[in-house]
Amino acid sequence: MSTNLDTMTFAPSQQVNAKNLIASSAYRALMADRGIANSTQELFRNTGAITSQVSLRTVRSVLAMATNPLFIELRNDDYSEFMTIDKRPSQVVVNHYKRHSNHVIGTETFYSVSEAILHCASHGFKQHCNFFSEFSQTQHRISRLNKRASLLIVRSLQNN
Repeated sequence: MSTNLDTMTFAPSQQVNAKNLIASSAYRALMADRGIANSTQELFRNTGAITSQVSLRTVRSVLAMATNPLFIELRNDDYSEFMTIDKRPSQVVVNHYKRHSNHVIGTETFYSVSEAILHCASHGFKQHCNFFSEFSQTQHRISRLNKRASLLIVRSLQNN
C-alpha cells in the first residue's frame, strides 16, 4: 500500500478508500495544513466523501488553489453563477448565487468541506473566483455614491 498522495491521485488502478487515505501522511498533512481537518472527527468526515481517484483529484485541486480554504468561491464555466463554501465550526454551508444578483439563490449544509467541494463540482462549479468580494466592493461603492449624492442634494437645497 502506497502512502504517496501523488500515486494515490494519479496512478492507474490505484484503489482509493478511507483506509488508504487515513494511512497517507501526505493526505493528513494536506487536510491539516489547509485547516480542513483540525480533529480526527473532521478528518474522517472529509475522508468519507472521497470514494475514487476522480473525487480525490477534484478535492485536492480545489484545496490547492484556494487562497482561504475556510471560504472557497467556485464559479461555473460561463461565469453566470458561483457558489461559496463556508466552513463553520459545526457544519459547512454552501451558498449559490447568480453573478449579478445580490442574494442567495439556495443554501445547503454538509458535514465536510470535501463533500461540499464534490457537490459543487458535480454541478459544474470547479474554477476559483472572487465574485463575493467583488459584490461586497460593489455594494460599498454604491453606498458611498448614494451618500455623496444625498450630500450634494442637501447642499444644493441649502444654497437655493
